[in-house]
Amino acid sequence: MLRTSYRPLCTRPAGPLFSLLLLGVVLTARPALSAIDDPWLRAEVGAAYACFAEPEGRHHGLAGTVDGLYGINSAWVIRAGYLVGEHRLGDDDFQVHQLSIAPRYQLDFVAYVPWVELSPALTHTLGDGGPEPWTPSVALGFGFDWLIDPDWSMSVNTHLHQLFGVDRTPGYLTVGVRVGYRWTLGDPFAP
Repeated sequence: MLRTSYRPLCTRPAGPLFSLLLLGVVLTARPALSAIDDPWLRAEVGAAYACFAEPEGRHHGLAGTVDGLYGINSAWVIRAGYLVGEHRLGDDDFQVHQLSIAPRYQLDFVAYVPWVELSPALTHTLGDGGPEPWTPSVALGFGFDWLIDPDWSMSVNTHLHQLFGVDRTPGYLTVGVRVGYRWTLGDPFAP
């Protein structure tokens, strides 16, 4: 009877080699410079989930966001934004409007930029089922930007909003896809 035995082609672990290769890619990649010195204007459409609504307690809906970003350096960005959400369930319908400003930390070393931000915000609700008309809130956001070219970007993100005075966590949740455009103001007196 012919006996065959299995012997791996490579007996050394691939983990350290892969780690060195990944470290080399990270150290040699040039910065993507997603938002340094040039303002960004972005728009988003996505899903929203209001957990604070009464009486059922949950309203699904749509949300849209417009925000502007300005990069301090390759890691830190300041974002200011406006969100509007529309929610309906049976006879209850209400809108959520939110103004926010956020410091954002991002890993900007290739064309794919993961980020996290923490933003204080002011949330205003109109209609039936929402909390107090003006409610301070805070949002934890995280996402992933794809820098398509020097001017255009796309982003997938989520924000967990906690409204003060609301017992449910998160009080408001948004998930969306953004399209961004960076414009350069430039020097109007340059030759």
